[in-house]
Amino acid sequence: MVGNTQLPAGQYTLKVEGSNAVITNDEDYKSVTAPIKIENVDKKYDETAVVTIRKGDAQHVSVIELGGSKTKLDFN
Repeated sequence: MVGNTQLPAGQYTLKVEGSNAVITNDEDYKSVTAPIKIENVDKKYDETAVVTIRKGDAQHVSVIELGGSKTKLDFN
């Protein structure tokens, strides 16, 4: 889940627009927009990673670490 939206399994494209992340399903092109906090860390991430946390019965995207950059997107 991103925010209050359940994302079905699949491939997605991520775009940052100001303080929002726009996540688009590559199959049906439906998009979800969620507020984020952009953070910079000291060391570049080797690969992109999605960190989730369990809230109730669902996994929620908490953080996305962008591979090849020092950027972390915090969804909390």
